[in-house]
Amino acid sequence: MTARKRVAITGLGLVTPVGNDVATTWDAVLHGKSGGAPITVFDASGFPVHIAAEAKGFDDVAQLGDRKLLKLTNRSHRFALAAAEQALASIAQLRIVVAAECPVGAVYGRARVRAQVLVHRIDITERRTAVEHVVP
Repeated sequence: MTARKRVAITGLGLVTPVGNDVATTWDAVLHGKSGGAPITVFDASGFPVHIAAEAKGFDDVAQLGDRKLLKLTNRSHRFALAAAEQALASIAQLRIVVAAECPVGAVYGRARVRAQVLVHRIDITERRTAVEHVVP
């Protein structure tokens, strides 16, 4: 029998289609709210589908504050940075001691492709041949 390993989740941060923080997202999940809505990030009029689950109401400047950083990042980077800031803020009261016996790590997840990249790929592909879908 192998020894059980302990995991401590000390901080969370989320930017999702149903909320831009953990509390709002969790409330939406508990109440079965959908994040689907008409696409606003790009002009979807040329596509058969006009709905998507986009992060809504995300204010880059309010979330990150650093205008220089905004120039160096795209929308998905900003979501990740905002979620990381939230996670760090939620553990601000903890004193983390790193020791050889106690490894520390971070997990980052992302489930979207930049819409602008996808639209660009579709545009290039359509010039070559008619397509029904594109795999990002």
